[in-house]
Amino acid sequence: MIKMKLFRKFFFCVVFSTLFPYLGFTTPRLAPEYKFSVISNLVANILATENYVQIDQSKISDELFNEYMNTLDPNHLYFTQKDITNLKLKVGNLYAKICKGDTQFAFDAYNELIERVKSRDDYAKKLLVHGFDFTKNEEYEFDRSKLSWAKDKNALNEVWR
Repeated sequence: MIKMKLFRKFFFCVVFSTLFPYLGFTTPRLAPEYKFSVISNLVANILATENYVQIDQSKISDELFNEYMNTLDPNHLYFTQKDITNLKLKVGNLYAKICKGDTQFAFDAYNELIERVKSRDDYAKKLLVHGFDFTKNEEYEFDRSKLSWAKDKNALNEVWR
């Protein structure tokens, strides 16, 4: 378990160190560069020499996927469960792709996040036009990190309302 935690920390340090210069919501769509493939191969080789390959690859893939998605959207305010399911089906075995130097998923998920942020921004601006109703007895959960993803866009709209 300790090795898996170290693996996740190491993996995300590598991913974010390569993506960091590009972070920002006004950036154009991102695409992988050759150097990301090289870094991914290096990480995979280091992990293989540290005996991480003995762990079930599907388990590693699931944990990497979940960790990355929770890093992109920690409060579950942009992606829906439908988005998560579609991205998970699209990526397949993330660990195997990383071992081959394929970092496309990280960029696809990030670009999807940018689209979702823009969509949520437009929705919030629409809500502001109508004003607020302070007569309703409602509560808002500020830390949604432990909650599940909203089922669909309608459920997510309720969260944002």
